[in-house]
Amino acid sequence: MIFLILFLIFFPMVFGTISFFISKRFPKLREIFAISINLIEMISMIILIILFVINGNKELSGTIRISGAKNAAVALIPAAIISDEPSTICNIPEISDINSLETILSFLNIKTTRATESMVIDPTNMNNRSIPEEISSKLRASYYFMGALLAKYKYVE
Repeated sequence: MIFLILFLIFFPMVFGTISFFISKRFPKLREIFAISINLIEMISMIILIILFVINGNKELSGTIRISGAKNAAVALIPAAIISDEPSTICNIPEISDINSLETILSFLNIKTTRATESMVIDPTNMNNRSIPEEISSKLRASYYFMGALLAKYKYVE
């Protein structure tokens, strides 16, 4: 079985290399070789697909763990401050960008509580303040706070 798979993978490459050198010497055969290489590649792929069909009429079941998406979390955390109530965001990755966001939230007097892969953001006592450059420069996505603060307070510095 392994020999067949290797043959089906490497034969089109070997045939293509040989036909390349032959067609350089005999240019009239170039088109015939090109068509035959394509045909051989298609036949090899069809055979490989047929070999790897799953048989059994068995229902697939189980679970997989999807890790948190950095870009989604970095956008959702500033968006959570628009609410007047605490928000819980789950599946947050443990990365430095999240720590930088927490620093900004803390500066805005927003209470955060971290648990394993989740964060509770409580903007109840939030202050609309200008975020200093030494805090905001640690994270390129800190500009998301401008939109969130503007949406909530209609004013941002």
